[in-house]
Amino acid sequence: MQRHLQFGGHYRFDADALLLRMARAARATRAAAIPVAKKISAEDRIHRATIESVEHCARLQDHLSRTVALAVVH
Repeated sequence: MQRHLQFGGHYRFDADALLLRMARAARATRAAAIPVAKKISAEDRIHRATIESVEHCARLQDHLSRTVALAVVH
């Protein structure tokens, strides 16, 4: 009885608290695994659009050069 009173009150197994701590840890792990959406600034969008337009113009220039070369040959 003394052993039960001594250890029962101090070292009680609290299953609800243990499950709650495990659930919190699992949620935190899952939340950390979700990738954070990258914030894109207006400058990044303008920069990307400029690069894409230059690449597009270069492709058009190549196409026109080939067309003119074929017209001259024929």
